[in-house]
Amino acid sequence: MWQIQPLAAPDWPALAPFIHATNRRADGRCRCLHAEQGDSIASHERELRSLSAAQACFVAAREAGEVVGMAGAVIDAGLLRAWVRGPLTARDDAGLRAALLDALLRAMPQRQRLDAFPSVAEAPLRASLRAAGFRDRFQFHVMSRAADALPPPAWPAAVHDANEDEAPRAAQLHTHLFPNTYLDAAALVSTRDAAHRLLVVAGPAGAPAGYLYVRDSPLDDEAYVDFLGVAETERGRGIGRRLLDAALHWGLGELQRARVSLTVQQGHTPALGLYESAGFRELAAGAQMVFERAALTPP
Repeated sequence: MWQIQPLAAPDWPALAPFIHATNRRADGRCRCLHAEQGDSIASHERELRSLSAAQACFVAAREAGEVVGMAGAVIDAGLLRAWVRGPLTARDDAGLRAALLDALLRAMPQRQRLDAFPSVAEAPLRASLRAAGFRDRFQFHVMSRAADALPPPAWPAAVHDANEDEAPRAAQLHTHLFPNTYLDAAALVSTRDAAHRLLVVAGPAGAPAGYLYVRDSPLDDEAYVDFLGVAETERGRGIGRRLLDAALHWGLGELQRARVSLTVQQGHTPALGLYESAGFRELAAGAQMVFERAALTPP
């Protein structure tokens, strides 16, 4: 019978071979999108090693000394939220998945919201999350454009870094378009870690009609577009494409990353058409599932 225990941060990289092996389906797609941290054991090890005890939590199940299951989460202490990885198991075992989720929730008593991102096709994992109290929110597509797909575009006209007057306006637009997202207005305009993220606006100086927020992710060798937003009254004028070209120029041209990636909610047909026309292709289809609770008393 397996036993489940929380893991200390120095032990997390040892999970890399297990995660790499169990998170892949027979069709090559991943089971848990958030657990996917590159194409090799080494890339998973690097990412796990980069996390501190304040940033993540992992539990593992062992049977006869061997790891047979794991679950984890990356934590945002300020938001009281966490992003779940797994649970992943060596064999299809709903009971073990339930026990891993229970152990993970108990190991993070102050996390009031957890977000999970299973593959749409991974019915057993989605069923286990539902049984643990997660609810379905929406489905989405993960899309990427590789560096060798097309030459990166030139920096587009009428797109520029947000100045001190434009940044607050971009933040207002962000709050209007994405009122319940993981990155609030203050974080959007923060200058912290400015060398690894880009906030640009499009439109006349002082009156941005759209904005783009993109991050460099060296561990994944990619630039990731977190947000691209255009005011409703300004749509249909090519602003979204110019902002997207800025992300591609920065990520593929300036940073020389292997790809630029993004996520788009299912049903957003105009956005999907924009990304496909710019050379993006779907990597995975996922389902966002959310667990919310009041803080628990630590066990």
